[in-house]
Amino acid sequence: MCIIILLFIHSEVIAGKQDTNSIESVVNRTLYERDVVDLSERKLGEDYFYSNMGTASWYGKKFHLRKTANGELFNMYEYSAAHKDLPFGTILKVTNVDNGQSVIVRINDRGPFIGNRILDLSYWASVEIGNTGLSKVLIEGFVPGRVNLLNNVSENYFFSYSITKPIAFINKSDVEVIGFTKDFNEGMKIYKNYTSRHPDYVSYIAIPSEQIMKKDKFAEKFYIVVINPRENKKIKEIVRNK
Repeated sequence: MCIIILLFIHSEVIAGKQDTNSIESVVNRTLYERDVVDLSERKLGEDYFYSNMGTASWYGKKFHLRKTANGELFNMYEYSAAHKDLPFGTILKVTNVDNGQSVIVRINDRGPFIGNRILDLSYWASVEIGNTGLSKVLIEGFVPGRVNLLNNVSENYFFSYSITKPIAFINKSDVEVIGFTKDFNEGMKIYKNYTSRHPDYVSYIAIPSEQIMKKDKFAEKFYIVVINPRENKKIKEIVRNK
């Protein structure tokens, strides 16, 4: 049984009739401010933040339901990808440089092994960014096991991913948690459904900081969460030094 959690941020005042049957209808929809925090201010380092640009390919029917390198079954209709060396379980935001479309995937396989390609997307993930062959992509994510946060920080943050906004490092006190799931693909389906129904919210699929910090095998949890719109708090985004 999966429990689902949604976090949402409201980016502008919504006009029109509210859906009184949804949990979102009870939220006071207000504006919020965005505050960008340089990594050097938190002295967290950049080793755990991964960013790369290059060519992405995709794989599908030929490998459908075969075992991946981490022992799972490959499903061409799920949000997964193969990378040569990033730890299994790494979550990546993948953006097609040509059209700006993004998708969020979880690494569960190894590859690609042709040329200088940097990522092999599942068929469905590839479709979502309009990649019908080979595309130039930007991939970004937080690498499990490389994060070294201060003790007073480690349990207080979410590492969060959005299709439309930069990936973010958000204090748990700034978000309203609605549910969670232990299955990444189930979480992505709920996240996608939520964003399609509420395009004026900035929603995230989020991972607890302690989960990212662990090097050993861990029980994965994925939250779909909102900066609390009732308190007009600032969202703090992590950006790398330029």
